[in-house]
Amino acid sequence: MALALVLSGPEPCLSGQGALPRYVDAVPYRDGFAVLRSDGTVELAGGNPPACRGKVDFGLDGGVKFISRVQDALVAGSDSSMVCLLDGRLIAMKLPSGASARLAADFGGAVIAAGGENCAYFWDSPYSKPRRLPFSARGECVGLSGSDWLCCALTDSSELVLFSPDLRASVFDFNSSYEEYYGHVSLNCVAVGASSVCVAGTDSLGRPVAYISSKGSVWSQRPLEYTMDGRPMRLESAPVAAEYNEAADEFVLVCADGTLFHLPSCSHCNYPEYPDSGRLVCIAFNGDEYLAAGDSLY
Repeated sequence: MALALVLSGPEPCLSGQGALPRYVDAVPYRDGFAVLRSDGTVELAGGNPPACRGKVDFGLDGGVKFISRVQDALVAGSDSSMVCLLDGRLIAMKLPSGASARLAADFGGAVIAAGGENCAYFWDSPYSKPRRLPFSARGECVGLSGSDWLCCALTDSSELVLFSPDLRASVFDFNSSYEEYYGHVSLNCVAVGASSVCVAGTDSLGRPVAYISSKGSVWSQRPLEYTMDGRPMRLESAPVAAEYNEAADEFVLVCADGTLFHLPSCSHCNYPEYPDSGRLVCIAFNGDEYLAAGDSLY
């Protein structure tokens, strides 16, 4: 299948209209980024300030619903279909009959996708038949993040589905294990880093919370305090996404009010960043550069 790439001129990235943000996901790709719009189209972006500089047509009926970068490939999916853009060509990735995929991630240089039927699928090559990875969880997957040493899916019941490099899955119910210590929490985002995992969400009062683990089974609450102009402050806005920044060895929370909250390895060194860009729902890192997206690109 030949690649359909439209190299149009830079398109102004204006603030979106309506309930959905204009952009709903972003991943690093080549020397820039690929961004997914709420209408199901995928654009290429880069520069400073960032501008849309091309589009990729994956040929998926109903448009693209999720994207992921896996090594040099760009993976896109829509319900029961997945396509991989590799070396300038589109490769249809086979899913079993009746199966669906909602999220995809890089797991040790291979593709892992989370579906809606208590299982994930693993491809060691976009040409291969996927391996089915069953698990037993109450909720539906709302987050997926991977690295060389671990892949973690997050469900809407605050369960963590942990996949080891040998592709064994285990389910960890965060509230069942930690409600006595931290109270009931609603986790909605996950990011796997070089040697740790971060999950974030809100407590029973709607206040933001974040937790860090080295293996995904023992968790410590991450303080969300910081200092501004000599005054002690605390993050007030709820996280909507989390990502790991390899260049700085830090996690970054994207918050509902557009704040980017940085969590370096030093728990006393937290700091907020306030982009003048309206709503943000995601962030992606490519070396020393990053792109945050939502109503516009930042």
